[in-house]
Amino acid sequence: MSVHNRKAARSRLVSIALAASLAVLAVVFHRPLIAWFSGGSMGSSSGSSVTVHASGLSLSASLDPDPPRTQDNALVVQVKDAGGMPVDDAVVEVSYDMPAMGAMAEMKGGARVDHEKDGRYRAHFDLPMNGSWTLKVEVHAPAGAVSQRFSLTVGTPGVSPVGGAIGETAPMASAPSAGGMQGEVDHYTCSMHPSVHETHPGKCPICGMDLVPVTESEARSGAVREQRAPNLQPERPLGFTGGLHGSGVRVGSMYRRLRA
Repeated sequence: MSVHNRKAARSRLVSIALAASLAVLAVVFHRPLIAWFSGGSMGSSSGSSVTVHASGLSLSASLDPDPPRTQDNALVVQVKDAGGMPVDDAVVEVSYDMPAMGAMAEMKGGARVDHEKDGRYRAHFDLPMNGSWTLKVEVHAPAGAVSQRFSLTVGTPGVSPVGGAIGETAPMASAPSAGGMQGEVDHYTCSMHPSVHETHPGKCPICGMDLVPVTESEARSGAVREQRAPNLQPERPLGFTGGLHGSGVRVGSMYRRLRA
C-alpha cells in the first residue's frame, strides 16, 4: 500500500471514530442538549426532597430535573405508612395550576403518574410557560388519604410545601352490635328515611331519629335495619282549655218554607 493510500485510510478511521464518539455523547447527554437548544434549564438531576405528614402517612416530594424547566419534568413522590414502610398500593394524582393574572386565563393540567417501587411514584408533566406553578398531590391509600400543595418556579431549584397537609384517616370497622350485625359499616341511614346517607352516627336531619348502621352486605342487598320509632305524644292544640264535650251527630231532612 502506498503512503498516500495509508494516509487516506487513516483519515477515514479518524473520521469514523469521531462520528461514533459524537453519537455516544449525544445518546448520553441528550437531555442537556435538548435543554440547551430549547433554552431550558441544563439541570438533569433530582433535587432534595421535602416531607409532610398527615393521617399516619408520610409524603416526600422532589423534582427531577432540579431546577425544573417547561418540558420533560417529573415530581418524584414517595409514600410511607406510620411505621416507615413503603406504601405500594396507593392511588397518586398530581396536577399543576397557575392562577389567572390580568388578561391571562388560569392554566392547569394533569400529570401521568407511574408507580416504580418501594412506595415511589413518578409524575411526568410539561408546563405551558415559565413562571411559578402550584403542584397538587393527592394520595389515597387503604390506611388513609393525604393532600398537599407544592410550589415551584421554572429555572429555580427546589420545591416548597404550600400550607399544611390535609389528611383523612380510613374508617375503622365497627364492632358487632347486640343485634348480631357483622361486617364493615357502609353508611348510616334512617329507618323512616332511607335516602339519608351519613358517614358517622347521629340524628336524622329530617325526623330526628337515631341513625342506624348499614353494613356493606346490607347495602348490596338493599336491606335497612329496623328501628322502633319513639313514643310520640300529640301536642295539645293552642287555646285548648279542656272540659268541652261534643254532641252526637243527627241525620235528618232539611227544608225551608217559602211564601208566595
